[in-house]
Amino acid sequence: MEEYLENLKSFRSYMNDVEDEAAKRSVEEQMQQTAIDTLTNDLNQVRSEVAKVNEETDEMIKEKNKVEWEINEKQKKISSLETECSTLKQTLELLHQEINTISEKLGARRSFYTNTIENFVKQLKDQQEWTNKNKLSIQDELLLQVEGFPSKRGNVEGDYGFANERESEKMETQNCEEGNGLKYQMEAAKQQIEALEAKKCALISETIQNKELLDQEKKLMEAMPCNLAEMELNALEEEQKALSGDKAGEMEYIQSLQDRINALKEISCGVTCQCGLQYQVELTRGN
Repeated sequence: MEEYLENLKSFRSYMNDVEDEAAKRSVEEQMQQTAIDTLTNDLNQVRSEVAKVNEETDEMIKEKNKVEWEINEKQKKISSLETECSTLKQTLELLHQEINTISEKLGARRSFYTNTIENFVKQLKDQQEWTNKNKLSIQDELLLQVEGFPSKRGNVEGDYGFANERESEKMETQNCEEGNGLKYQMEAAKQQIEALEAKKCALISETIQNKELLDQEKKLMEAMPCNLAEMELNALEEEQKALSGDKAGEMEYIQSLQDRINALKEISCGVTCQCGLQYQVELTRGN
């Protein structure tokens, strides 16, 4: 009986020890479960943060691509503006060359017409002097012949007088024909003078028109470099400077985005569970 009681006592002691051990195990399991739940929550939070960081990284990459596209578009615009500026400079040079060519042509034509008019005027003066000289000599000769006819008629008789009268009539007819020829020459000279005057007026009118055209082209040339070309060049330079500044700022922004992305990629931390397991948490790119 005593042995039974001793065994029962030892059994109760063993059961108490088992219960104590079970209670300890239960407490440890509860603590481990709590730690596991905490770690699970931490992991879920980390996963959420990682997903958020991945989304921010994607947004940064999209923003980077957008900025690069804008930079390329602005570079294309700069190239287009430089081409337009070069074309404008070539157009201005062509206008200068055309104005110089027109000025040379106008000078040559003005010199040619001036020399032609001077030659015509000189020829007309010579012809008029010759006409006046011949006209005076013919008039003097006619007067002498008319004054000499009565004395000759009174002194001459017979066939000789008749022949002399016929000779006088012949000379009068010849003198009339010469006078008519001179008259025709004078009329022709007047017509030539009128034609020269008409040519002179036409030349003056054409010269005035060419001068007006040249003045218009000069005004256009003076207006274009001052009001258009310089403004266009200044605008291009200012826009190029602004684009260069924007490009530098955008490059700095892209570099800062890249640095942030690299910094986010370097995030890593170790988590040790109470059960003895170790976890390494790192940022990975989500698909």
